[in-house]
Amino acid sequence: MRTLVMLFIVSILIISCGGKVSPQQEPRLAIEGIKAAYDSHLQKFGSTENYTIDEAVVDARIDDDVLDRWKFYAHGVPPTTYLAKSRADHPSGSGKRVVYDVAKGEFEGWMVNNHDEDDE
Repeated sequence: MRTLVMLFIVSILIISCGGKVSPQQEPRLAIEGIKAAYDSHLQKFGSTENYTIDEAVVDARIDDDVLDRWKFYAHGVPPTTYLAKSRADHPSGSGKRVVYDVAKGEFEGWMVNNHDEDDE
């Protein structure tokens, strides 16, 4: 149930922005949706061992435009960190990274706390 609430909140945030999300919000909102998809899968099946990032991206309904600009990764079973890395199609170029640490419950990286450097 908590996962459904998280997906609902992410959807409301996107809708409240008129469907437009700033470049800074884009990877964080996508990671939140992907994390919610993993949490839902874990709750439903008891494991995320055979659940892939590609499935999570589909379940989180990440827009194709976002996927053109960002590549997403999940590390650990269940994931302990989520990573978004910008692609060449990103307006700021490739190599920008945003990381969500599950244990800390915090985002780090590009445009988080005024961090704007490449993290390659």
